Amino acid sequence: MAKKIEDLAQLHDPAGETKVLNKEIEKEGLILAEKEKNQGALLEALILLSAASEKLKPFEGLDERLGELGLLRERHKGAFLKQLGLLPLAANLVERSEEKARSERDFIEASEQLALAQNHLLECRRNYQRDPHLAAQRIFDDLKARQIKLDLQVKYFQGQVEEKEESIAVLEKIRASLKEVWEEKARWEDTLAFLEFARQSLKEAGPRITETYLMNVSHRANQLFRAILESEGDLVWGRDYEITLSENGTIRPFNNLSGGEQMAAALAVRLALIKEISNLDVAFFDEPTTNLDGERRKNLARQIGQIRDFSQLFVISHDDTFEESTDHVVRLTN
Repeated sequence: MAKKIEDLAQLHDPAGETKVLNKEIEKEGLILAEKEKNQGALLEALILLSAASEKLKPFEGLDERLGELGLLRERHKGAFLKQLGLLPLAANLVERSEEKARSERDFIEASEQLALAQNHLLECRRNYQRDPHLAAQRIFDDLKARQIKLDLQVKYFQGQVEEKEESIAVLEKIRASLKEVWEEKARWEDTLAFLEFARQSLKEAGPRITETYLMNVSHRANQLFRAILESEGDLVWGRDYEITLSENGTIRPFNNLSGGEQMAAALAVRLALIKEISNLDVAFFDEPTTNLDGERRKNLARQIGQIRDFSQLFVISHDDTFEESTDHVVRLTN
């Protein structure tokens, strides 16, 4: 405050000084009020502190007590941890007790059985006969040796059995292959039997087939022969391949026929053979009118032109008899 007054004196402004002083006075009043308030609060705090001190009096020496308890805890820590480790066992105390009781009963029973066994042993010792035992031991040793020998024999025979089984497996494969061979052999035998049957059948049927062919050729040749010569005779081509002509009950062999008849008969048989045993559709005639008289040459030319079994017929001849019966004529000159 003195400093403020000194400051105001230096300003040489009484009104200003008054205002400043009034403000300072107001502040001082507030400060005093705040001071009284703080003193009241301090008084209350002192009262509370006194009450707290009264409450803390029972706890005087607590730190020393806590220190002593800490030392006691450290001293008994090992026993405490041991107790904690024994807690699982303590939890099984009832079960362990029952197990102990059972073990005791089993021990008593085993002791009784041991006593019986010992009595039995004593009785056996009293009744033991050394000589029969030694004899039985020798028999046992002999049987043991025999068993070892038999075991060796069994192993040997097992090896033999395995070898035989391998041999049997090989033989089985061979038998399987032989089975295929026998089956193939049976098929070939069946085939051979069929071929033999077919051969025999063909052999037996050959003459009949030949006879049938001869009959067909003979029939066709007879028709051609009659057409060529306008004859009523029957031309026959027999089993001996001989040509005969039957007229009015008289059979004339080929050698007894006239030249024209022989020519016509040979021509008829050849044409019939061509049609019967082949698929040829073309025929060539080389001088077919040889040894034929004029009338028969004309008749042959006419009949050849009427043959319908061939699509084309070629006639090679020095005779002009065929010119009237042909479609085309080719003349060759020197």
